[in-house]
Amino acid sequence: MNPKQEREDGSELVSRWFFGEIAFVLLPLAIIVVVRSFLGLRLADMLTLPEWSFAAIVLLAVGLNKFMVLKTRLQKDVSNKVFHGSRFVVMLLIIASVTLAFSVSRQQGVKVDDVILSATQATLVVVAAVFLFAAIAHEIRLENEARELPPTLASTRMAALIRCDVKDVEEKLRRIDWALARVDSRSYFSSSVSPKYSDVSTTLDDISIACARILRHAEKIDRVVTKAHGPKSMGNVADITEAKAT
Repeated sequence: MNPKQEREDGSELVSRWFFGEIAFVLLPLAIIVVVRSFLGLRLADMLTLPEWSFAAIVLLAVGLNKFMVLKTRLQKDVSNKVFHGSRFVVMLLIIASVTLAFSVSRQQGVKVDDVILSATQATLVVVAAVFLFAAIAHEIRLENEARELPPTLASTRMAALIRCDVKDVEEKLRRIDWALARVDSRSYFSSSVSPKYSDVSTTLDDISIACARILRHAEKIDRVVTKAHGPKSMGNVADITEAKAT
């Protein structure tokens, strides 16, 4: 990856992490801290507020959701890493929930160690923010892999991308076939039509050229798959597809 792309990915990572997630969680906390500081509340007392545990729970939940989506839907990973990783985050969620209960109890007059409570809540917020940052960074890396297919990509990851892309392409082609059979192509895709956004216009010639490119790629894939099957295979991809269809 070139330095320019790395800078763009870094900016996107910070933007998604802070402005997309962190800012909306920490903004209410910042307002509470500012207002209570004017009312004379000490910083040590501010760290015992239950809002910190609530923020940690929200960040951990968002990070866990991203983690599960990345591992199960995008990477198709069903290994022990998913199980152990999700179990670790669930454990943190339980700790944050217990801490929230202690913080609320303190406000009702129950005696709770302020130092331990403050340190635990601050640590949970930091850990949750770092976990969410790592999940978003991993998400951006997977998007780049799917878009650019770097030569250093691991074989297992490349195989997972192939499985996902084959199903995705087949579904999209089936949808295009279904839609084109139900619209007047000359009315919507002729070169004489002036769409509202000309930069995204698509004509019948564009569709024809795209189909020719798809066929060329399909022929290359057909040769690779046929070679992998060997001489004792059922035949080429078209024969296999026809056999499955019947």
